[in-house]
Amino acid sequence: MAYISKLDGIIGNKEMAERNSIEQKGSELEKYRNLVQASLDYFIQSPVMRIKTDDFDSLEHWKSMKLIAEENYKKGRLGRLKQWYKDLTDVPRETEDQNFEKFIFTHTGYIISLNREREREIKGIEKRGLIRNDDEFRTIMDLVNSLCQEKNIDIRRIEVLNSILGEYEKGH
Repeated sequence: MAYISKLDGIIGNKEMAERNSIEQKGSELEKYRNLVQASLDYFIQSPVMRIKTDDFDSLEHWKSMKLIAEENYKKGRLGRLKQWYKDLTDVPRETEDQNFEKFIFTHTGYIISLNREREREIKGIEKRGLIRNDDEFRTIMDLVNSLCQEKNIDIRRIEVLNSILGEYEKGH
């Protein structure tokens, strides 16, 4: 009988761990939904992000993306929301748009630092010595281009990064 109660305790602990994992995913899912929605709101209100031609209206595009993002949230698509957030932050990161970070904080309460996120990603790639996808490839290409324009060029780092880029290109 003691063995059965110990087993029941183990099952209970496993169920509790699964529940905590689901709650954590739900919390992260909500966070990325909020970040994506706020990013899209920023683009909607930004005149710089407006493009209108005979067959395209960026304002309508951003609005439709908000609906799709909400659908992704309801279906629990955390990976997709994370990727959207990463994609949506490319332009503000590249243009060093400080207003974007302030807007996100004001509308979500999340403090973000696009440069810190990028540096963390770069360090991970350098540590692995391996590029896993096209996004990482572009990130390292941008870094190499930036490093080549600095006054004090770090030749060794550029060589290592170029080697990592070359290995990725061989496989693709």
